[in-house]
Amino acid sequence: MEELSGDAGLVARSQAILSTGVDGVLTIDSAGIIGSVNPALRDLFGYEADELLGQNVSLLMEDAIARHHDGYIAAYLHTGERHVLGTGREVMGKKKDGTLFPFYLSVAEFVLEGRVYFTGFIHDLSMLRAAESKALQLQTAVDASEDGVLVLDGAQRVLYCNRASEAFTGASAGELTGAAVDWDFLSSAIQTSLTDALEAGRSWIGRHILRRAGHVPRQMEIRLVPSPSPEQSGARFIVMFHDISQQSQLESQLHAIRKLEVMGAYAGGIAHEFNNILQVIRGFASIAASDVEEESPVGQCLREIRKAGDRLAHLADHIDSLNPGKNRVWPPAPLRDLVAEDIRLLRNALPVGARIHLESEGAIPPITTAASLLHQLMMHLVAYAAHRLPEKGASVRIRLTPFLPGPAWRQLHQDAICSHLVRIQFGFNCEMAEEETSSHLHDPLHTARHATPASHSLSMAAAVVAALHGVIEVASGADRSTMVAVYFPVSPVAELPEKRSKPKDCPRLGVIMFVDDEENLAEMVRMTLGGAGHEVEVYYDVNRALTAFGREPSRYALIISDLVMPGFGGDHLAREVGRSPVSVPVILSSGHFSRLQEVYRDVKTIVDTLPKPFDGHRLLQVAAEYVSLPPGARKANRPG
Repeated sequence: MEELSGDAGLVARSQAILSTGVDGVLTIDSAGIIGSVNPALRDLFGYEADELLGQNVSLLMEDAIARHHDGYIAAYLHTGERHVLGTGREVMGKKKDGTLFPFYLSVAEFVLEGRVYFTGFIHDLSMLRAAESKALQLQTAVDASEDGVLVLDGAQRVLYCNRASEAFTGASAGELTGAAVDWDFLSSAIQTSLTDALEAGRSWIGRHILRRAGHVPRQMEIRLVPSPSPEQSGARFIVMFHDISQQSQLESQLHAIRKLEVMGAYAGGIAHEFNNILQVIRGFASIAASDVEEESPVGQCLREIRKAGDRLAHLADHIDSLNPGKNRVWPPAPLRDLVAEDIRLLRNALPVGARIHLESEGAIPPITTAASLLHQLMMHLVAYAAHRLPEKGASVRIRLTPFLPGPAWRQLHQDAICSHLVRIQFGFNCEMAEEETSSHLHDPLHTARHATPASHSLSMAAAVVAALHGVIEVASGADRSTMVAVYFPVSPVAELPEKRSKPKDCPRLGVIMFVDDEENLAEMVRMTLGGAGHEVEVYYDVNRALTAFGREPSRYALIISDLVMPGFGGDHLAREVGRSPVSVPVILSSGHFSRLQEVYRDVKTIVDTLPKPFDGHRLLQVAAEYVSLPPGARKANRPG
């Protein structure tokens, strides 16, 4: 205990008692001058002893009190009226660095050699107040939480409950607090499981559908957690109720999406096999038609078979579009023709007598899309119109225009990646609902909460547009109509490779090698090319084809191979042929258009692609580019 001069015995006793104390202690005289301080006080305020001794005690007070402190001492000495003496109170102190902190001050008075002195005992409240503030923040957060919280003692009586717990338990805070919880709002199976966990003192998680009369059923998750410090708080368990209705709905949607993805992949495989079979039917029908008169009964029947085959090919394209393959690329499609066809197919879905007007401005360039996906877009927009259009006087206007986006449009749609676009504008004479605005179309939470049949159809249309790397806008027209604008890139997202130049010596004499694991298809190709006078060799797997090629590569003028086959595929065949000193062009065929383009870019031996399904005319055109017919070959036997 440092001090100014004084009685030696008092100093010794003071040092023995106070020098090791955890609370700060100081003495002042009647003028407020500090006479002694203990080490704890020095540490608390951040001063050295010689910086305090002889200074006015107001140095350690916040300014609002410091300026009046000497007056408080004088008033007490004059009147004897006590304010702090013998009672104590909480005040704010000021450290050397100016930081304010709370402490509890109690003051004692003593007289020494006829003079009045005061001893101040200072207990730091900083940690206590910080803990209280943290506890208050925590309680405020728990009180404001949408999750219900119950704190239970060992007898399962409620020590604390927040407001949200009332909605889950069906009881008010007054009814819950101090009482044992009635778990009757839970199913019997959940009650049994929960009470078993309470009796065992272990953690537990369960799910329950809460059903109350007049309320929408709520899916909730219940968590039981043992208290981390039951001895201090008396709390043994914390029970939390969390509404997972929306989460469960999203999980169900995700599960449905995954099922659709699996179905889509399966549908893609079916479409691939379907195309192979369909191609055989169409090919043999063409071969048969080449030997009969077109207007004869048999010729007419074969023509109808081919027409039905064209329709089935379109259907296969629709099925294949369900396959959620990524980074898909499609061949260019004539937009106006596709839209006109879809209008014809979907007209009956609109109200009776609905007027549909299609117009275009300027030359409409083709867009890169699958016809089936554009059909899906039209189908969803027509479904939207069917829900929104009036029963009488319904009208739909569709306008196609080339579109060159300006700075304002680019700023609004920064994800758009193409500078040249085609715009399709749909005008419906119906008023747009709030949930159908552009900002809500891609928001799954908003769609799930506020979905109507019309808004759902519009959201599905937006999903198709996104899959085609396009942009969709929805707005209200001046005449209380709804305007939907769809923008598609003229150029594909991944540029389609240009056809490579054919070798200088083409067309040339030689054998055409055809490789495909579909025996019927291979036979159809052999008959089509052979019937036109070409010499054809057919192989059903890549290994046999490479063996034949290796024996005499110069025999072959052209190789046509399927891309996807058991074991090695057409890409492996093309690479191996490319290693030969004899240059032989390879044409790759497949119904997987995007995969076909990808391999075409990578393998330079491939000079062209032949997407499936192809007809006899296309097959003969490709063959004629690279292979010359031998002298005297029949040229009349070509598919019609």
